[in-house]
Amino acid sequence: MKKIIPLLTISVLLYSCGLKLEKTNKLDSLLDVGFTADTTANLKDDMLNTADLSPSSSVFYGIDISHFQGNIMEAYSAKDSLSFVICKATQGDDFVDPEFKDNWHQIKAKGLIRGTYHFYVCADDPITQANHFLSTVADLGPNDMAPILDIEQGSMSKNISGKQMVADILVFLKRVEQQINRKPMLYTDYAFAQQYFKDSPHSAELAEYKLWLAEYSGNAQPKIPTTWEAKGYKIWQKSASYSLDDKKVDYDAYTGPLSEIVN
Repeated sequence: MKKIIPLLTISVLLYSCGLKLEKTNKLDSLLDVGFTADTTANLKDDMLNTADLSPSSSVFYGIDISHFQGNIMEAYSAKDSLSFVICKATQGDDFVDPEFKDNWHQIKAKGLIRGTYHFYVCADDPITQANHFLSTVADLGPNDMAPILDIEQGSMSKNISGKQMVADILVFLKRVEQQINRKPMLYTDYAFAQQYFKDSPHSAELAEYKLWLAEYSGNAQPKIPTTWEAKGYKIWQKSASYSLDDKKVDYDAYTGPLSEIVN
């Protein structure tokens, strides 16, 4: 027994070192494909906490922006090694993000997959909003991500009930789908989805639309709203504190073949 104890101790130490080496190699592999030290600092904790980093699973990172970040895309460099950027296009029935046109052009010009979203305003007519969004992003192409509807607490109006809101956003989503023959994506956060969608009679219809989920728990995997438990999420907005060009932006992760992010 006295001879076995040191062997067990050595085995445990080697096993422990092996685990640490495996994690280090995964992080080092980011540098091998062009991630800079600054970007790696942003991603380090997320990479070590990602549940599935097997060879068959790829994780791609992106940000979402609006005029609040100014002309951030003009300063973007390939050294940041992001794969996609989603920019705000419109809000309500008449507002166009002042940076949309430039962001939309710059994202493509810099070789990134681009996506765009409409911030929904419950007090405005859903058809009018859908038409406004579509006319603004008229050049949406097959290599761009599906159009996105952003619905959250700031969208709400005291004159529109939660039940009516759900019915209206379905009108918006269906209008967009009918006009461009592409199924939109829905962006929302976990708390909002649980409050308004969980017990809605339209929950099954909503689940047909892929989910871009805002959930900042910091866990290896996010909490999934009940409506999407069976299907899961498409994109996970993990935090609002990614640093790019000295600005804080929302930080998103997509797991899967990058070619399928546009579907």
